[in-house]
Amino acid sequence: METNKYIGLIECGSNAKITSAQWAKNINGYKVKKVMSLPGLGEEERFANFPEAKMVDNIGEFIHDSDIELILVSKPKNSDITMIGEAIQAGKSVRII
Repeated sequence: METNKYIGLIECGSNAKITSAQWAKNINGYKVKKVMSLPGLGEEERFANFPEAKMVDNIGEFIHDSDIELILVSKPKNSDITMIGEAIQAGKSVRII
């Protein structure tokens, strides 16, 4: 029986254009479950890269999801440090890309 491992993907940078999509797709054994990004990022691009993922708008969606083991954070700014700290304190593995 195969157990799925899940990723939460957070796009912070205004020019991110889902640049982390390639990172997330290339992590063997993991599947992107939730994506959070800036409102200005095109919906069609988000769905094209991760059609199976749920789009969320706050860090709590990742923290309270026991399936998500790893959170990828793309292009964080200083203002994102608190959010990253919350994820780490909740026991999530965080990788800055």
